[in-house]
Amino acid sequence: MALTVLIAPSGFKESLSVKDVAEAIGRGIRRAAPHATILTAPMVDGGEGTTEALVAATGGRMVSATVTGPVGDPVASFWGILGGDGPRTAVIEMAAAAGLSLVPRDRRDPTPVLIVTARDRIIERIAGLEAGADDYLVKPYDLNEMLARINAILRRADGTRAPERRFGGLCISPSARTVTRHGAPVTLTPREWAILDRLSHRPGQVVGKAELEDAVYGFGEEVESNAIEAHVSRLRAKLGRMAVETVRGFGYRMGQG
Repeated sequence: MALTVLIAPSGFKESLSVKDVAEAIGRGIRRAAPHATILTAPMVDGGEGTTEALVAATGGRMVSATVTGPVGDPVASFWGILGGDGPRTAVIEMAAAAGLSLVPRDRRDPTPVLIVTARDRIIERIAGLEAGADDYLVKPYDLNEMLARINAILRRADGTRAPERRFGGLCISPSARTVTRHGAPVTLTPREWAILDRLSHRPGQVVGKAELEDAVYGFGEEVESNAIEAHVSRLRAKLGRMAVETVRGFGYRMGQG
C-alpha cells in the first residue's frame, strides 16, 4: 500500500525556520519509509517564516535588504514578492526586521513576563514561552489564579537582583540572564535557563524533578515524562558534564562546570 505523509509544521523560534523543520521531518520519514510520498504544507500565522512560506507556495521570489533593527543597528533582512497572475504583491515580515531574535541577549529586558491571551493551542503556548515569557495564561481565567501566577513569577524573579553565582568555571548572572564558561558566553534556551537558575539559586541542595517542572512549565501545560532529563542533558553538553549532578531517586543539584 502506498504511503503518503503530509508534513505541516510550524517553525521553532530562534532555532529552525518552518522550512528547516519540514525538511528535517522529511529526512526522518525517508529513512523510515524510503518509498513514501511526502507532501509539505508549512503552517504560518503571520510571524516568523510567513514570507518564505507564501513565496514558496506562489512561486515568487525573495529579496534581500539591509534595514534598521530593533536596537538601531543595521541588520540583514528580506522581503518577498508573490508569484502568480494579477497585481504584484509584496510581503514584509516584521519579525525579519524587529523580531526578538535580532535583539542581542545582553540587551534584552529581564523583566518577568506573563502572557494573557485567548490563544490556547499548545503550539502557541510553546511559542510564547520559548520567546521568553515566564508564564502563559489563557482567557477566560479566574482573577485569583492570575494573582497566584504573578506572585509565583515574582518569587522566581527574586534572583534577578542577586549577585553573580560562580561554580568552577561557570559564571551565572541572574540580573542579565547570561552564563559564561571559562569566560566564553553560553547561549541557553528559556527553559534551560529556568533549570539552571533554580539549581544555582540553591547551591548544594537537591532540587526535585517536580519542582523543576514547575519552574520550567506553565500551570496546566502538558509535560513529557523525560522532559527535564532532556533539558539537563543539553545543559551538560553546553556547560560541562559535571555542571549538573544527578542524585538518583531525588533530583538534581548544581555541580562544577
